[in-house]
Amino acid sequence: MQLIGLAGPKKSGKDTIADHLVANHGFVKIGFADKIREELRAAYPGLEAGTFENQVFKDVNDISLALEHCENLGFIDWLRHRRVVEIYAELSESRSPRWLQQQWGDYRRATAGWDYFICDVCERIEASTTPVVVSGLRYAASAPIPTAEAGLIRQLGGWVWHIDRPGYQASAEHTTEIALPRHSRDLTIDNDGDVKTLLDVVDLTVGALA
Repeated sequence: MQLIGLAGPKKSGKDTIADHLVANHGFVKIGFADKIREELRAAYPGLEAGTFENQVFKDVNDISLALEHCENLGFIDWLRHRRVVEIYAELSESRSPRWLQQQWGDYRRATAGWDYFICDVCERIEASTTPVVVSGLRYAASAPIPTAEAGLIRQLGGWVWHIDRPGYQASAEHTTEIALPRHSRDLTIDNDGDVKTLLDVVDLTVGALA
């Protein structure tokens, strides 16, 4: 079974590549953020479908995502304890899907175990009977093994692809936006042209790995 993990800064083209692999090469898409979104939907009942999946509005603040609408009080208490949220008034502030997912990921790793999401993804990969692409490998600075997500892909015999796009670099906005170190066996995909050029490179690379 083919297994590919995609790493790179936001807007580098990871989801474009993953969706192409699903549509044209028979892959199933699995993400470390899948369980985050699933749990956030439970914490915010009544949200529109696709709120956390819509790439266009991922960084747009939305009043419906204000913490005052969150039914998981443990999450809010944890944010206050870490001084991410310090005063009651901040509970009514609009939040973006990306911000919420980052904070929820930190919350669950701190309260359920640093490898909480890694174990979930590992189980789903091992249960799959079709090729798997894992989009959005992150560097978890607060974890005992910050590179464990990429390490899982390699451990299971997969390939880590680093997506490079000019003008889009890793940032320090959040610890999960730090660039992953590159392994000698990893591959680099240069996204320095149009979408067709990128996907042509993807097709050739997948064919070479088959």
